[in-house]
Amino acid sequence: AINNEPILPQLASDVEDWSARLARDSAVSVVFLGDNVYPAGLRDSTDPGFPLDSTNLMGQVAIAAGPNARRFRSFVLFLPGNHDWGQMPAPAGRKRVENEEAFLARRHTEGLSVALLPLAAKPGIGIVDVGSDTRIIILDTAWWLLGSSEAGQRALLTSLERAMSSEGNRSVIIASHHPWKSAAQHGGLVPFWQSLGLRYLLARSGALLQDLNSIPYRQFQHQVSDIFARTTTPLIYVGGHDHALQVIDAVDKSEPQFMLVSGAGSKTADVGVTDGMRFRHPGPGYMRVMILKDGGVLLFVTASDAKGTCPTKGQSTPCAQSGVADFHTTYTQRLR
Repeated sequence: AINNEPILPQLASDVEDWSARLARDSAVSVVFLGDNVYPAGLRDSTDPGFPLDSTNLMGQVAIAAGPNARRFRSFVLFLPGNHDWGQMPAPAGRKRVENEEAFLARRHTEGLSVALLPLAAKPGIGIVDVGSDTRIIILDTAWWLLGSSEAGQRALLTSLERAMSSEGNRSVIIASHHPWKSAAQHGGLVPFWQSLGLRYLLARSGALLQDLNSIPYRQFQHQVSDIFARTTTPLIYVGGHDHALQVIDAVDKSEPQFMLVSGAGSKTADVGVTDGMRFRHPGPGYMRVMILKDGGVLLFVTASDAKGTCPTKGQSTPCAQSGVADFHTTYTQRLR
């Protein structure tokens, strides 16, 4: 449960600090890259699992509740992951995402700048323009794999191409739950012959659909790469899904210039090496992208060397508080 981990108070402190430093409306934003309600999504309010689900989600919503975050309207966006879909196809999976959207909408009416983006289980994209220099495009790749139709996929690709074509001179950042490239488990870190039994169970559960080398995901990437070729190559493609921190340079002109993996919010896993790898870290952490007035883009990785997690019961609160001191800036890079 992410509420027991020190990463949340660390992130909240970062948001409060930068909101006060920049002191401008909406100058700070946080994007949670999916699997916000783990492992089964936000169940119905009548379900016995709802109190735990909603508590875990509310712990992330609280990032927007600090005095500086409220004063300067720092906003927190949530995009759905496959676990927010409950690992289920539509209509059951769609209902879990709609529950999350409604929960966040209620928090928004209470004065917190939070929202689900894109709209729940719809074939659109989310667009956030940061001044005249940067455009953030948000995709629901879990929808593509679990709930989409051919017509819906065509509609998403059309809206993506339109957003990429109208960016002007802005740098484009694309955010989705599934990363473009990864050297951890979902990117093929575990060799097939070493995990025949595990892969059989995963295949029976449908989990292999979520790997980056699954046929549906490769089809998604192929069609999106065609859009890049016709429009522009994104500066950054960032995803979560794999429980590690990775910074990967493009090694092919069809790839985004920088491919980031930031999926170590509450779980961590081993990470291997792939072509273009600049940085990898198996511990907990998150990434901060800073957009400068002159259009420059800087990347900072905040991480902890601690491999363990806090207990779900007992002394979890003291653990979360003391663990904040373990976080520090681990990696920096100028991306533009």
